Amino acid sequence: MTEDKNNLADQKNNERPIPSVDKQEIADVEEVIRLLSKTISTIKIFQPEHATVKNQIEDLWVKLAAFLEKHQVLEIEIQELTFLYKNNPIYREKKTIKSLPFLLYKDGMQKLSFYKGIKKEELQEFMEIVKNVYELPPEESDIVNLLWEKDFANIRFFAPDEFLETKIGIGKKPLDIEVDREALFSGMIELLSEDKAELQSAREEPDILEEEIPDGEELWEESEFGEQSPTLTEQENRILDAMLTANRQVTPEDELVLLITEMLNLEEDSERFNEILTVISHMHKDLILKGDFTRAYQLLSNTLEIKMITAYESKDKESLVNNFLQKLRTKDLQELIKKPLLDDKVEDFRFLFAYLDLLLESDALPLLAELYDKVNSPEFRKRSLSYFKEKAAKNPEILARIADDSRTELTKEVIAILSAIPEKRAIQGFAVFIHSKNKANKTEAIKSLGKFKDITSKKILLGFLSDSDENIRIMAAHQIAGSKDDSIIEQVIPIVVNKNIRQKSRKEQQAIFDILGRSETTKAYETIAKILTKLTFFSRSKNTQVGLCAIRTIQALDSEKSRQILEQCRHSKNRKIREACGAAIENLSPHQGEKGQEHDWT
Repeated sequence: MTEDKNNLADQKNNERPIPSVDKQEIADVEEVIRLLSKTISTIKIFQPEHATVKNQIEDLWVKLAAFLEKHQVLEIEIQELTFLYKNNPIYREKKTIKSLPFLLYKDGMQKLSFYKGIKKEELQEFMEIVKNVYELPPEESDIVNLLWEKDFANIRFFAPDEFLETKIGIGKKPLDIEVDREALFSGMIELLSEDKAELQSAREEPDILEEEIPDGEELWEESEFGEQSPTLTEQENRILDAMLTANRQVTPEDELVLLITEMLNLEEDSERFNEILTVISHMHKDLILKGDFTRAYQLLSNTLEIKMITAYESKDKESLVNNFLQKLRTKDLQELIKKPLLDDKVEDFRFLFAYLDLLLESDALPLLAELYDKVNSPEFRKRSLSYFKEKAAKNPEILARIADDSRTELTKEVIAILSAIPEKRAIQGFAVFIHSKNKANKTEAIKSLGKFKDITSKKILLGFLSDSDENIRIMAAHQIAGSKDDSIIEQVIPIVVNKNIRQKSRKEQQAIFDILGRSETTKAYETIAKILTKLTFFSRSKNTQVGLCAIRTIQALDSEKSRQILEQCRHSKNRKIREACGAAIENLSPHQGEKGQEHDWT
């Protein structure tokens, strides 16, 4: 689905009039954006003081400053997975989890501009914000808000107000606030009991300004610049030292991940580069068996970042990394992932889903569905559902595939997730439930389909009319009734005229006739009229029952067409049909309009 949208976007771009831009100018912009992406990838792996980081920032700074000196501003248009410069595509990254355009686009940013006069520190701080947003969960990250708060002097962006307003209120229930205007303007404040207790506690606390300062201690001392600056006590210094020491500590496992990444980054020989990838493969397997998805994710994420860093310099390395990842994505890997989860070895689930998204993408859904009821962790199930919702928003049909009769609870959750998607593209996902053996799942699916007004939902509901369970058939018929689409009525008519309808219960017969009647289409009226006029004195009781259902449907419509059909059928040779028509006519409302020409329904 995402790829289709991208193709449409590319097609629209091709239709736009592309202004004539100097090829060298395009090449310069491509080089700047390439260096920007490369530097951000490097910052995501290494610390700011690392030589590689410093060199790449300097290289980017020189290229950007040179461009801005000549052109004053670099304005980038942002699409879902693509950057454009003056309508020319200059950068594209298909994998959303690593895509810089997508990171900006998902939060509503449409344009990003760098202006002449930008400081190197400003550029570095901008990239640090981008790096931090990458590390946050999607629901917590908002780069637009962070950049707005920072208010850079020479970096500007554009995000439409309507997008921001929609995002701010999404998923939140409006506050129901009642204001007593008389009390509000009375000039009095009534404190709650807890407010009074807190006020009393504050009164009893000693005022630090009134405390006597011990001899030999000063709260403030004069700095060399003649300003007052706070000093720390010996105890505070010890605490600060301990905090700094703890912050600097890196576990041996983390050091090993950084070391292997460093080796991969520095290795120029393709053969040795591939040997390091083999080492990473063994290291990755060991981490998974331990249930350490945090470092497993970091190891693979760093490997992908190295691929992005080296992609322009060496296509061989890019190909080697792609082959390495392809070899990991096997059934054996999925079995490997299951073991620590089933053995309850995973202590932190936060990085598990990032890891699965990075390596398995959509193939992670069947795996998570299989484990949903087997993993003994409420947190795992909660995070799994969040992951399913995120994926369903992009492609509902993929989510529908994990529904299974053997997974009653999960399937119920899947139906609820699909029902909550407002777009009609979620409707097609419900088709999988037509062949379900689980009545509860089919019932939930039919209820959900009934909420959609799209013709596709009615067509899927038609499939339930052939179900072996009468209650399911009746429920589906009730949800279809009201459709005025000819294609729906054309598929219902054969069911009505088929002799097998006589074997159905009166309740089901009525439900099917109501589909025709409530459609108010000419074909529906014609079909009902033919059924009624064909009933004779010698009609079997089951045929008569069908006719009585047709009369009830016509009477319920209470239209001029109803009156016309009933008037002609009240002369039927079948006494029950004749009497029912007469009674129905008496119960019709007197219609003033719609009389027009009478139709020959026979």
